[in-house]
Amino acid sequence: MQEKKVQTAVASRQRNQLWLLEDLVREQERQETIEAPTVPAPPVPHMPYSALEGAQWGFLNPEQIQDFVERSNVAKSVAKMRSSGPPMIPPAPPPVPAQVPRTLPPPPRIPARVHRDRFQPYPPLQIMPFPAPVVHPAPMVFPPPVACPTQMVPKPAPTMARWIARGTPVPTEAPKTVPTEVRPRPSPMEQGPQMEWISSTLSENNHTFSSQAYQELACVLNASEESLTAPIQWQQQQVCMLAKKPTIERPIYLTSVTYRLWCFARRGPVQQWIQQTQNNTAWDKATPGNTCLQIAVNRLLKGEVSRCNKKHMIAILLDLETFYDCVDLQLLADRLCEAQFPPVVGALALQAYAGERHIISEDVLSEGIRPKRGIPAGCPLAITMARVFLAPILREASTCEGLAGLDTWVDDIGADFEDKRPAVVARQALTGYRVLAEGLKGSGLKISGTKTGFLASTKEARKELQALLKPDEPKIFHSMRDLGVDCALGRLRRVTHQKARVGKGKKRQGKLAKLKVPVEACKVRLFKGSICASMLWGHQAQGLPPSRVRDLRRAVALQVGLQKLGDLEVALSAEADRVSDPWATVVMQQVQEWFTALSRWGADQAPLERVWQQTATGFSEGTANWHHVKGPLAATVGHMTGLGWSLPGVMEWHRPEPRTVYNLEVAAERARVLQAIEEDVCAERSKRFAAKTACPTLANGLDWFVGRKVVRQLKAKGDMEKLVGLRAVWQGSLICEHNSPIKVCPCCKEPATWAHVLLHCQWWHQHGWELPSWFQEGLRDGDAGFWTRGLRPFAPNPTSQQVIRTGIWETQDRIEASGLTFSTDASGGPYTKDPRLRKVGVSVIAFEWKHGQPEEIGRIVSTLPGKQTVFRGELYGILLLLQGTVGTADATVDCLGVVSMLAHCKGKAHADLWATIKAEKHSRLKATWVASHLTPAQFVSRFGEDQAWRQQANEVADEACSSFAGSLVDAGFATRMHELDTVHKKVLDVLSERAARILGAKKLAAHPCVKAYLELREVQAAKRPTQAETVAGQKESKTTHKKHRGSGTNVGHGHAQTYQEWFEQLTQRS
Repeated sequence: MQEKKVQTAVASRQRNQLWLLEDLVREQERQETIEAPTVPAPPVPHMPYSALEGAQWGFLNPEQIQDFVERSNVAKSVAKMRSSGPPMIPPAPPPVPAQVPRTLPPPPRIPARVHRDRFQPYPPLQIMPFPAPVVHPAPMVFPPPVACPTQMVPKPAPTMARWIARGTPVPTEAPKTVPTEVRPRPSPMEQGPQMEWISSTLSENNHTFSSQAYQELACVLNASEESLTAPIQWQQQQVCMLAKKPTIERPIYLTSVTYRLWCFARRGPVQQWIQQTQNNTAWDKATPGNTCLQIAVNRLLKGEVSRCNKKHMIAILLDLETFYDCVDLQLLADRLCEAQFPPVVGALALQAYAGERHIISEDVLSEGIRPKRGIPAGCPLAITMARVFLAPILREASTCEGLAGLDTWVDDIGADFEDKRPAVVARQALTGYRVLAEGLKGSGLKISGTKTGFLASTKEARKELQALLKPDEPKIFHSMRDLGVDCALGRLRRVTHQKARVGKGKKRQGKLAKLKVPVEACKVRLFKGSICASMLWGHQAQGLPPSRVRDLRRAVALQVGLQKLGDLEVALSAEADRVSDPWATVVMQQVQEWFTALSRWGADQAPLERVWQQTATGFSEGTANWHHVKGPLAATVGHMTGLGWSLPGVMEWHRPEPRTVYNLEVAAERARVLQAIEEDVCAERSKRFAAKTACPTLANGLDWFVGRKVVRQLKAKGDMEKLVGLRAVWQGSLICEHNSPIKVCPCCKEPATWAHVLLHCQWWHQHGWELPSWFQEGLRDGDAGFWTRGLRPFAPNPTSQQVIRTGIWETQDRIEASGLTFSTDASGGPYTKDPRLRKVGVSVIAFEWKHGQPEEIGRIVSTLPGKQTVFRGELYGILLLLQGTVGTADATVDCLGVVSMLAHCKGKAHADLWATIKAEKHSRLKATWVASHLTPAQFVSRFGEDQAWRQQANEVADEACSSFAGSLVDAGFATRMHELDTVHKKVLDVLSERAARILGAKKLAAHPCVKAYLELREVQAAKRPTQAETVAGQKESKTTHKKHRGSGTNVGHGHAQTYQEWFEQLTQRS
């Protein structure tokens, strides 16, 4: 009876739960069917008809679209759109009459239905009506797709309540759509330009458009421009809210793929407009060729120079809150007309800005929002629009008295004022701020109260400005963040944000260590791309002191196998082919940034020279150190004097070894300075580990060719024990007298030297591990560093400079290039894979046309100065050709990297050659790339019959440089190197195996020195708890008497009473 009552109660409870769930489902369905109240759409901002009349460009052709698609990666974006599921089809727009009077307002927009599934493809392109001139063609309306069985919006997926109410288990995956039979898809010309067809074409053709798809896409874009009407996809934008701070979210707009493609296709007129207006908007620094770091460094440099030249400088740094969201669209349209911005681009972009926006938050899509203001942050034209919007305000501010500099980086504005009188510069700076603030507020923009402020380079200027400021105006800061960099105008050294970046990098390093990435190459790549980059960014502003550089070097070395007691210098040298030394990276980046700031300084370098002399003298005499570094100038001097260079002038630097003087007025000399810095860091590294190992022969560098090959072989075999042992031998990380307190071997009672521990200890004889006889002979007569550490000294193989000219170049240094054709090539010779023996030969061949075929009339063959690489040789061949010709030259080159980089004519790896090539006017060279080592049939099928003669020209150049490079090789030196390579490999096998035995031995059978070290560590660990208790007791005894002080005790640093204790005592007494 009791059980029946319980069952009845349970059944009743279940029925009540089901009724509640059914009520919940009904209420939810009722809420979904309720239509939102209709809100009148705001008027669409539009440009005046006078700006649009007659503004047409040439039509886009399919070839242009194909080029833009390939260069803008739009194919990958379009391919991500799924073609499955019924698409959303907007209603057809109403017909537009051919005549639209000018007095009529713009026709209302047709609201679009909202996507329920954010992964659905975009609807087909349709042209929507837009205000038009008097004679305006009717908008093009494409037919709806026929592949879809219904035009209804798909029903939303069941919610959690529905699944429970139905009594079915909640699915772990989204429900699969039921396949429906559809009619075959018609041809694109019959169907119209539809994104569904383009998406399916991309999927079927491996993410590449077909020629017909390019034609359809070109038709849509041309129709949009001709009718001045944006497709409906451009007017639908998704907004993702990303958390910036606990109280702030940053909107990121996802614009249409075709809109981004169109912006990319029409960037030519926009860039042309930027170039035409660049002289009138010199304050805008967010242009190609500039970085925000350069702007911040330039302001710091001006502060350094101003302070040392007895001047007073005040900087205003303004930050705008939610700048993009505050831009009034109608005001933007008016300013676009005033600035004579390309009208068609402006008109279509404004329509996209005024379209519906749908916010996505927590996978929920909002209803459409039609804004009156706001530039989408994801628009490719957003930065240009910001420039246009701020131009009138900044133009007025640029006329302020005493202005020494005005620059903007999108919404970050900085203005500098300088004068010899502090009262004058304070008055001018305050006037400039008020002009800027009035213009910005008048345009509806918000000035940030926390990120806006003044900076003063002297106390006098700060005092005068403080007396003039009103309570509601920004404060005067000692240091502020200027485009991500700490700025104090040379008055203080503040690196708060730099330290924060270092801390962020260390946190990432800890996360990377927890991941335990098994592949070392992946771990190194992650460290270089994320951790090291974040720790280094912005260091050029005030430099990194030696202590920070040392920490960074150790962090990098740990990623490439640095062991606990290992030598840092050897670890970095062994992995120099994979990671660069952070010391060299920091100094080179600092000097590069200094060269950039120097080129932008201007003609008057007398103030700069005065500060340079003062700073260089302080560092050379030891009266200045890194505490006095407050800007990029002092940081550059500190780094270069740390390498031993003397800096007598801004444009004259002296290298100690080899003794060299560099004139920095020449661009090629600046590139050679960067190469010399890398060489000096490598030389200093060699000297350090030569001193540690007491092997003077290692001071000239190490030969890692065989060692790196052995490491690769051990990794391929998976023999990690020998790999760790080999690194322990190189780094000297085994327990011995130079890295541990164990000074005497417990077994042999002899000094625990490295050689004794690894080779001569009785422990080896007890286990029967004897050294080979050939090893004992070499150890007795050879170099100790080679036989005990496996470190091989570098053997230099210098090349004397040779240039051989024949034919037409025998009598002339430069020949007329018109009517001739040329071919260049480079070869590393028979030992091109061995960097120690490689001797690169370079050839330039001149051909004359005879009977329709090229015939050789002269050649230049030469050795390669500097680093011996084939790429550098190919580049040097281009330089020889330019130096040996006059006028426009046609050249056949088989190095694609050189041909592709010739357009920009710059590169970090061979900056000296690039600078010289640029000085020779590289634009007069017409280089054509061909693939080498192909059969004639393969060449013709790839490049065409009309280019077959280039293969013959390239083969002549290849034969010339190969034979010349072969003649440069010293056969005897190569034989000796190969014999020594065989011995070196055997030595590394013996040493790595013995080190692996020491590291892999169990505790009872461990090496005597290792056992003694472990026992000593155990004793020390046992003493630590007792010492910690004693220290804690001493601290407690020292602070006990302070706890009984009265209620009026001061609270702060150094007092035992806390705020809570003081407050409790105060309340008890009251």
